[in-house]
Amino acid sequence: MLVPPKNSFQVQGLRSPENFYWVLQDPVPLAGMCLPETNWPWQSIYDCGFTNLVSLHPMGHDPTPLTSIHDQPLEDLISGDSPKDPVLEIGRIRSATRTILKSLSDSQGIVVHCWGGRGRTGTVLGCVLRELGYEGQRVVKFLDEIQRIRGREGWPEAIWQSEIVRKWPDV
Repeated sequence: MLVPPKNSFQVQGLRSPENFYWVLQDPVPLAGMCLPETNWPWQSIYDCGFTNLVSLHPMGHDPTPLTSIHDQPLEDLISGDSPKDPVLEIGRIRSATRTILKSLSDSQGIVVHCWGGRGRTGTVLGCVLRELGYEGQRVVKFLDEIQRIRGREGWPEAIWQSEIVRKWPDV
């Protein structure tokens, strides 16, 4: 069941949902967040049931006790444009999505980040939710609501991102 954005669980040392937002709690936690800072409370995140990290934007520090299981950047689409190489980008989204699904099937909580925790993170989380059986329009609406509650302009950053989520996995 999707965690209602207004009822995001708290992680000690982080503002939720501004810096860290829950997507799923049961049976395994799944969350998104912005680019972590040097003094990020990794232990608090771990204590909430998260063991793995997917990075969609380069990060220069160690997330221990979490394990970084995927570190492949996606193209930042904050400009609203489509990616320069859509086929490559879809392949990278598919790779991140598979990694997350494997973590969830192994009962290992996972957190996903990019720079702001909005566009790229939302796209990958949206594709994961589609793989878990959630309907495309519901996922797009959910992601938009999360971002508005976080004080952002909503989701997606680029129409291309919502089209991918709506059509997933048939892209």
